[in-house]
Order: sequence, then structure tokens, then C-alpha cells
Amino acid sequence: MDLKSILRGVPLFNNLNDEDLTLLASKLRKEDYPKGTTLFKKGDVGDTMYIVESGQLTVIGDAGDEPIALMGPGNFVGDIALLLPEPRTATVEVSIDARLWLLGQKDFDQLIDTRPALALEMLRELSRRLVTTTRKTRKKPARRITALFGSQRGPKLAAALHTCLQTPVALLPLPGSKLTPLPHPNAGVIHLSKQTFTETTLAESLSHQIEVFKHIVITLPQQATPLARKAVDLCDTIISVGAPPPWLASDELQQKLWRIPADTDAALQRLARRLTNRVVGLAMSSGGTRGLAHVGVLKVLKEEAIPIDMVAGSSAGALFGAFFA
Repeated sequence: MDLKSILRGVPLFNNLNDEDLTLLASKLRKEDYPKGTTLFKKGDVGDTMYIVESGQLTVIGDAGDEPIALMGPGNFVGDIALLLPEPRTATVEVSIDARLWLLGQKDFDQLIDTRPALALEMLRELSRRLVTTTRKTRKKPARRITALFGSQRGPKLAAALHTCLQTPVALLPLPGSKLTPLPHPNAGVIHLSKQTFTETTLAESLSHQIEVFKHIVITLPQQATPLARKAVDLCDTIISVGAPPPWLASDELQQKLWRIPADTDAALQRLARRLTNRVVGLAMSSGGTRGLAHVGVLKVLKEEAIPIDMVAGSSAGALFGAFFA
């Protein structure tokens, strides 16, 4: 895709004419950033705007580690710094290997001197963003990429995630991985297996797919192929059924490595709830009479097939909770 076509997909520039787009394209420079790169931090003095061609950026707010927005292809960050001499208002990190187009302050100033329409479009877009921000409550981004190792039941995990999210889930088996098909077709599981990926194109494709799907499951082969290592680097969570191999047990991967002993239906459903922040907990109170009442509550929960992932209790509640667990 040529640069002018990319710019037409950016809300900030889609109303510019061809002449303005050509001039703008001549001022941009392309740079590639690997996952984990910090583009800028809150409080930094900014002089550059970033336009996302591929990859994904995470905007981090005041809490320091809580993502408040995900920016994929067609998005842009850092534009306020070109209009106002104010410090950066958030930290932005690369969460999927990104190809970005950069516009510096000097080039921007030259553009608006000769093309005032560009500045007008930026002000309009900033106004639209402000209206949108004030009208809706900010929600924590929930998109995730999960790599599954040691199991052929990737379709079952994807189906369990679909049940939790109620939106389609993508399944991407890497070469060398094996899948046990679902007993019945599931329209909520979208297979991406017909696509051929390389280390270079995997990140680009995931950055586009994550805009479509709330969750992507990548099944890993037994061997540490270059493509498998790249997928592990890009994913948010690694699930290992049983003990992980040495190439997944390195120190730098420990924070995102989850181990489960088996891939039973119940284990995968519980895992899906954990991955989607839908874990079900039961708190049981103290007191002899109330403690006995818990027996009836547990009976109803079991009859209604309501899963319980964790139990907490005090006194008699702890006793009955221990029996239940």
C-alpha cells in the first residue's frame, strides 16, 4: 500500500486533497519499532507525531501501568505536541512490532504555513476526540493474544473464549502445531490457518487482526521455530499444558507464562474466564446457621451448572468452602 493510501485511512487526513497529501507524504519519515519500545513518557517535551501503518501502541495513563487505549493501524499519537508547547499527557509503548510514520515539529510548521487546511483538519479532529471523550466512560482495553503450548485443543479454548466474550475469536495454528477439531462447527471460532506468515509479516497481520477480534489464540509447535519465538514475543499470555520446554521457561517470559496441569474441558473453560477477567468467586460467611445455609447455596449452584473458580470464607464458611473446593 502506498503512503498516500495509508494517509487516506487516517481520520486526521482523509479530507485533504491529493496535492496536500502528496506534500504531507514528502515530510514523513518511516521507522520500525520492536515490541516493548517506549515512544515517549508522560511529562516529556514532544516535537513528533506518530502515524501507525502497522503494529499496535498502548497508551498508559496516570496509574503508570494501566493501559487506557490501544492504537492500531490508521491511528496516530503525539499530535497535540505539534499544536501546543505542552508536556506529553500520557506514556505510549509499542505492544506489537510497529511501523510508524513520523512528522516532526519543523516539517509540521512548514506544512501549515503553506497548507492551512492541514491545521484546520487537526483542530477539527481534536474537537471530535474531545467530544467523544466527554460523552463516554473510559474502559480498560481487554484485547489479548494468547499462545497455547502442549495442547491440541486450541479450538476448544477459542470456543470457550467465544462463550465468555460473545464475539468471534480468531485461531491461528502455526506450522507444526496440531489441532483437535471441535465436534460441531462453531461460527464464533474463525480459523486463520489459510494465511502464510513469516517473522516479518506476523506482527503486521496481528496488528490488523486485533482490530477485528477481541482475542486471538495462537497454537505453538513443539519445536522453537523462529516463527514460534516471534509469536511468543508478541503475545500477552503463554499457556503451557504441563511443564514448559526450556525455550518457554526463560526468565524474561515468566511474567506472562501460565501453567495448567491438564487441558480438560473444565480447565479450558476456567482458563477462558481468567483470560477474559470473568473469574467467578464465592465468598462464604461465618456463623453456624449461615454456615449450614451454604450447603443449599452450593447445591443450587451445582444444579444450575454455575462454575466457581475460587472460594473464600470465614469460620464456618471457610469449613464448608474447604469441603467444596
